[in-house]
Amino acid sequence: MRNFPLAVVYPAMRYNINDEVHVKAKGSSYAAISSEWFTSQWSFYEQIVLNHSPRTMAMNDLGATALRTLKSIIIMEVNKPIDKDLFLHKLAEKNLISEAEEEKIKEITTYRKVLDETFSILLTKKPLPTYINLQRILKEMKRDDILDKFLRNRRIFLLRFRNRVISAHISVGIITPAGRMVIRVFDYAYRVSVVIHRWKANMMTMLLLWILFVGTALGQMMEFRGAWVATVQNIDWPSQPGLDSSVAQSELSDILDLMEVLNMNAVFFQVRPHGDAMYESDLEPWSSYLTGTAGEAPSPFWDPLDFFVNAAHSRGIEVHAWLNPYRGNMRSSTNDLPDDHPCVVYNEFCYPYGNYMWMDPGAAVVADQTYNVVIDITTRYDVDGIHFDDYFYPYPVDGVPFPDDATYDDYLSGGGQMGLADWRRDNVNRLMQRCYNGIKAVKPNVKFTLSPFGIYRPCEENGMPCDIVGFDPYDGLYADALWWLQSGWVDAMIPQLYWRDQPAAQSYSTLLEWWISPEVNTRGRHIYAGNALYRIDEQDWPISEIRNQIEISRSLSSQLSLGNVQFSFNVLQANTKGVTDMFRNELYNQPAVVPPMPWLP
Repeated sequence: MRNFPLAVVYPAMRYNINDEVHVKAKGSSYAAISSEWFTSQWSFYEQIVLNHSPRTMAMNDLGATALRTLKSIIIMEVNKPIDKDLFLHKLAEKNLISEAEEEKIKEITTYRKVLDETFSILLTKKPLPTYINLQRILKEMKRDDILDKFLRNRRIFLLRFRNRVISAHISVGIITPAGRMVIRVFDYAYRVSVVIHRWKANMMTMLLLWILFVGTALGQMMEFRGAWVATVQNIDWPSQPGLDSSVAQSELSDILDLMEVLNMNAVFFQVRPHGDAMYESDLEPWSSYLTGTAGEAPSPFWDPLDFFVNAAHSRGIEVHAWLNPYRGNMRSSTNDLPDDHPCVVYNEFCYPYGNYMWMDPGAAVVADQTYNVVIDITTRYDVDGIHFDDYFYPYPVDGVPFPDDATYDDYLSGGGQMGLADWRRDNVNRLMQRCYNGIKAVKPNVKFTLSPFGIYRPCEENGMPCDIVGFDPYDGLYADALWWLQSGWVDAMIPQLYWRDQPAAQSYSTLLEWWISPEVNTRGRHIYAGNALYRIDEQDWPISEIRNQIEISRSLSSQLSLGNVQFSFNVLQANTKGVTDMFRNELYNQPAVVPPMPWLP
């Protein structure tokens, strides 16, 4: 029998299932599989999971993904929750948790928090064996419905994986039992960890294989495909304040359903529009964009962030919690804000400026508030990332200085030496560093991303090429995005490149090439270009401009231009000028995965 490169997890093992599948180890790194069986049986099997890690890490990563997916499905079973006491008892019985851990968890009264704590403990164990034992427990509890949903959820297996090119031009084929190669495919080799699950009658077979899988079709499989979902002023969600909870949930599900259809893999969900919360928080009040009244909880009660994270993960989509660090209100007063809003609590550090209320970045209590919110979300929610956009100090109003004289005077009185502009930049810098370090201390695998104004500095030292002209956020917003990038305080930078590729004054390709250049991106962080999808409608851009911009991003993928993020999602929902059809049929017609970040654990 001829073999093609297919390395198995357990070398020198032979698998035979009903005489249909033949996987034979040759030495420690090769195996073969019957193409006839593969073709006839594939419908019974879930999709593959790819993983770039070494063998043990791949299995652990796979197990952790499986555990998190099971957790999401269990939480979503609100009409038929599991018996938590029996669940805990069986976990302890199989030594997955200790008796002390079982007793500690039993002291928790909230069902969701019981599951959070339980799975936090399980994820510290050996994830893959833990997951396999958890399957057995659920079967013993006669909760085959949960396992069935898990096994049928192919998007998890298709999208929540990691891969990277490790070799080029390896020929691979599927062979018949007689040894004839019937399919020869692809150009680039990927290291892949494959899980094939079979669910037929009462038999479930898991085959863990370690393969080299290659393909032209996978040429763009590693690509960040995101969108911002804005809640401020109900731009994307909810469609209006005060919706019934079931309607609001249905709208979120519709967003994620469309993302799934479009093969998108990440969403930036705005959870803090301006010192408020789109989730249950002890630190800040409920957002008026959700309920219609700031500080008023939804009724019937639900937690949009919790719902969104679980629903997105069940579709294999990353969720990045999007916060505005300093904006206090979308109007220049606090009359509509509840007593626990930070602009009311710290009213001496929240100023009317232009049409907004703005919290003073130089005030320690403001920095503490934003930092505490970031850590609270990172700790309590299974988010994949924390995200800030381009609002730091406010966009300047002509002739109106930002009124932070008192905090700057306090700084000088304490012996400070920096000028006003450098001091303001330092305030923002310290918060960026603090948030990055705090997130990594709590959950090292949670990403911290920023989407700054697309121009760093027009024609300045370390700035853009001199044919680029426009606003200077370094002096205008006191945002030193280059410093954050080169200090390693971000995992990905998403510059808002909200201009056409021509004319040259704000050329998309020129700007992107600057951000990805080795002289700028010295730490090798990921760069995802932000696209102005809304300008198809507001400025009558042709959809070909978006196509061209994504193709430009892809052409630079070898230089860490690894994807795109669209603003805003309502344009895709409206299918303005057929742009959604273009994504579905052309740009994103094949699934892709979020590129791995090798510096993350």
